Amino acid sequence: MKKTVSLLLTLTIILLASCAMAETAASSDAIEVPAVENGTVVPFPDYNFQITLPSDWNVLDISEDQAATGIIFSCANPDATRSFTVAYTEFEEATDIESVASELATSFENVQALTINGMPFVSYDIAEQDVTGIVTLGGSGIGMYQFVFYPSSDADYGTLALQIAASINAIE
Repeated sequence: MKKTVSLLLTLTIILLASCAMAETAASSDAIEVPAVENGTVVPFPDYNFQITLPSDWNVLDISEDQAATGIIFSCANPDATRSFTVAYTEFEEATDIESVASELATSFENVQALTINGMPFVSYDIAEQDVTGIVTLGGSGIGMYQFVFYPSSDADYGTLALQIAASINAIE
């Protein structure tokens, strides 16, 4: 009996040590993205998410034509040299993120799957429009959220765009 308990304790210690080493290895591969400096949390309660944007950015009016294409939010930096747009598209039938990625790959470049805050996304580029976007699906798979960053050629904005993307969080 003592040998069995000793063996179980030893196995437990080895297992816990292995888990701790695996967790350390996994976290060392993670890319740290700092928060948006001087950011303001912008909630979208009708769509169950929130995002952090630079506080000095201006919210832009959405025209009827833009709203008809699914745009629900747009903003730009004070110089109007960088913009960020959110669009929502509802599908007739539920889909999955892999199907979305396949569809995007037929029209766009650099289509890649990624995970942000535990949520699956697909990123893509539209080089001729100097745009990078990321999309994710709503919980039911019927709605798709699209987050678009312009201009993608602005390397400094690339860093800020990563910070904005990393701030996307689901809310209840």
